[in-house]
Formats: sequence, structure tokens, C-alpha cells
Amino acid sequence: IGITTIVISVSIVCLFLVYNSSKTKLLDNRLKSGNREVREIGKLLETQLKSGLTEEKVIDNLQQSIVNMDVGVGFICMYDTLGVELCHPNPAFIGKKIYEGDSYVRNLENKNTMSFLEILKSGKMDNGIRNFSTITDRDSEIINVYPVVGTNWMVASHVNIPALQNDLSGLYYKLIVIFLISTLLIIFSSYFLMRILYKKYEFVIDKELNELNEEVSLLNALNHQLVESQNKVQTQNQNTFDSETAKERIVTYQKDQVVSIK
Repeated sequence: IGITTIVISVSIVCLFLVYNSSKTKLLDNRLKSGNREVREIGKLLETQLKSGLTEEKVIDNLQQSIVNMDVGVGFICMYDTLGVELCHPNPAFIGKKIYEGDSYVRNLENKNTMSFLEILKSGKMDNGIRNFSTITDRDSEIINVYPVVGTNWMVASHVNIPALQNDLSGLYYKLIVIFLISTLLIIFSSYFLMRILYKKYEFVIDKELNELNEEVSLLNALNHQLVESQNKVQTQNQNTFDSETAKERIVTYQKDQVVSIK
């Protein structure tokens, strides 16, 4: 019971530590991959502009490459610094404007919070967790933005956090299974090891107990003999006393005669 309690307690603590560490690592990897993705797309757009393509053609090329992309997990889009949507997997979103109170982004490094529109207006590379207002009724997401040099464009990558939570849930259940199996193995192996060690110890104890039992039996025999001896002595003394008290006369000498005295 003691070993089981200790192993289970340690396993639960380790499970949460590993899960939280994996969760943080996964979020960090998503941010880094998002930064890398928007930077590569931004550099590609800059190259197209430098090659002589018009802004309209570059925007159209990006739109054609992302159209009908699955937005359930993650997707790429592009805004201008005024908050107008220039490219989106769903063409219905093109031309829509981001407003001040629509959503806020919390930076994971410095913990600062800014509206998404402020980040777009700054024209600087940024990332964080984007939370939407209750009016828009949209799920939180990981956002990365990258400015395209020479334009007012901001390429953005979006990763849906509920979709990420599904991955984390799968990871959590896998960790539970792994820790459960390892915990049971530790408990049963410890139990059998203790049984093996205890059998050796039990053999030594049984041997000592047998020796003690022999000594106790010897002491009991000696005590019995001593009691019998004491009883015999008491019986002899009693008989001697009874025989002496039973005499009524004694014979003795008085001068040259033998006389009897009561």
C-alpha cells in the first residue's frame, strides 16, 4: 500500500509536469512555425514585386494559392495596415475590415495585450494569442503577422486553438496510458521483489525461532525438574516433621538407669 501510494502520487505529479511542458513546447513550436511560414510567404511576395509584377497580380496569386484552404485548423491570409482583408481562403471575407474592439492579441513573451487592429497599423512583425470579443463569437487562435517590405500588406497565419486542444487531448491520453502502464509495472515488480527478499529473510527468522523454541523447551524441562525437586524436598521435610511430632516418649539415662520420659 505504501509503495503503491508513493508511486501513484509521483506518477500524477510527473504526468502534469510532462503535460504542461509538452503543452508549452507545442505552443512555442506553433508560434515559431507560424513566424517561419509568414516570413517565407512575405519574402515570396517581395520577390514577385521586385520581379515587376503589379500589386494586384501578386495579391491575386496569393489568393489563388490559399483559396478553399481548410480554415478549421490553420490558414494564411493577408491584411493591409488599415485592417482591410486582402486575401482569405473564403473569398467572402475579402474586403472586410477589422475594427478596434473585434479582437485582442496577448503576446506570450512580454504578456502585453493590444488590439489586432493596432498590430496591423504598427506594420511590424508580431505574434501571440488572439482572443475575440463575445460579439464575434469566434474561437481563440494563435496569430503571426509579417509586413511585406515596400507595401502596406501584413501577411498573417492563423492556428485554431480548439483544434490545437484536440491534439493536446490526444497527447494527454497517451501520457495517461504510458504513466499507468509504467506505474503498474513498478508496483508489481516492487511487490515481487519484496516477496523474494522477504522469503530469504523469513527463512532466517524461522531458523532463529526454531532455535529459540528449543531453548525455551529446555528451560521448561529444567523448570519442571526444579519444581519436582522442590516438591520432593518439601514432602520429605513434612514427613520428618510429622514423624518427630508423633513421638510420645523418649528413652534416656539417669545415672546408671534407663528411664522413660513422656
